[in-house]
Amino acid sequence: PLIHQLNEQERRDLAVALKTVLLKYDKLFNFPMPYILAHHQARANDTQCPSYHWHIELYPPYRTAQKLKYLAGVESGTGFFINDTFPEEKAAELRKIEVQIGGFEN
Repeated sequence: PLIHQLNEQERRDLAVALKTVLLKYDKLFNFPMPYILAHHQARANDTQCPSYHWHIELYPPYRTAQKLKYLAGVESGTGFFINDTFPEEKAAELRKIEVQIGGFEN
C-alpha cells in the first residue's frame, strides 16, 4: 500500500501510533529522543505489490541515556543498521512506558 491510499481513520490511527512511540522514546531516557524515521512503501507506480510490507522504522541514536550509537563502517557500507539488543527487548521496554496522547479527539 501507499501512504496516500490510507483512509481518514487509518491516517488518524497511524498518527496516534507514531505519536505514542515517539513520546515513549522521549520518556525512555528522560530527554527528547532524536531519531531517524524511515518510511518504506512499494513503488508509487506499483500499486499491486502484495508481497511488500509497508512499514515505518525509527532509528534512535542512543543505546543508553549516556551512550550514543555512532554510524559505523558496517552501517555505512551495507545500508543496514546494527542493533545492540533484540528488537523484542526494546519493544518490551517501550510497552512498559505510559504516555497520554492529546489532540486526537474522535
